[in-house]
Amino acid sequence: MAGITLRQLEIFVQIVDLGSFRRCGEEIGISQVAITDHIQGLERQIGISLFDRKPGAAARVTAMGEKVYLRAMRILSEVNALEWECTPDRQGGPKRRITLASQGFVLRDLYEEFDLFRADHPRVSLAIRLEPLGYGAIRDLLQENRIDLAYIMSVDDPGLFPSHFVSYEHLAVYVGPDHPLAGETSVTAADLRPYRTIRLGPNGHLRAAVDEVLLRCGLGMVGTGLETDDYGLILNTLQRTPCFAVMLKGQPDEALPHGGLVPLPVSFPVPPLQLREAFSAIGARDSTVLNLAQRIRERQEMR
Repeated sequence: MAGITLRQLEIFVQIVDLGSFRRCGEEIGISQVAITDHIQGLERQIGISLFDRKPGAAARVTAMGEKVYLRAMRILSEVNALEWECTPDRQGGPKRRITLASQGFVLRDLYEEFDLFRADHPRVSLAIRLEPLGYGAIRDLLQENRIDLAYIMSVDDPGLFPSHFVSYEHLAVYVGPDHPLAGETSVTAADLRPYRTIRLGPNGHLRAAVDEVLLRCGLGMVGTGLETDDYGLILNTLQRTPCFAVMLKGQPDEALPHGGLVPLPVSFPVPPLQLREAFSAIGARDSTVLNLAQRIRERQEMR
């Protein structure tokens, strides 16, 4: 009987990291049927179910599957380290994997730098997790070494895990051009309180950060007109309704795609967000991860 293969472990880890069989297949370029065959073969070998599968719902990793995931990560890390040390000039075989987690807006001008990083490190596979993650989820992923490097936004240091300040991201209060306050020369918190705000979805850390900004601006109790992570829907709703939203302002020479929205001249200070970086225990000792972080810091300093 054939034993467990590295390919099975690699596919299992990618499914967990990417969140679905379909996305894993797209990432590595094989069919979902082949992905399923690999996972079923792995499950037969170890005698447990790795995922809860329900029709019409995304497969969720089981409690035992989480334990297998952590063991698989250690195995693959050791295999890749062995290959890296013994055959540094080898062009084939599995690549060393680095995983970065961030919400997409942070990376808006970094994709060229990622391409340069990949070109300079052809033996490294850089995976980027863009889904909204709360501070607690990021802490757990870092502690379990499931991500190597994370970028978060917060008003202050969230204190749940070690992190380092990188730069500030300034915010503004935006409304549509037909909003009753759009033509005012000065807008107070009291002026805004009768209107509803648009909030991000509940799962991401940016939602918590912006909610804290609203609270410090005296707008913590305003109603919610929409809750979503869909940027296009946010823009459309601001254009059609008298809602407002606190969003990234960008740099003076940076045109953010806010679609004709109006930044209000508010009379109160809007606290900036801090962009902070955090490393896993493995990532903090990995020269390649540290090189990636240094590139990102340098790019941010140039903005």
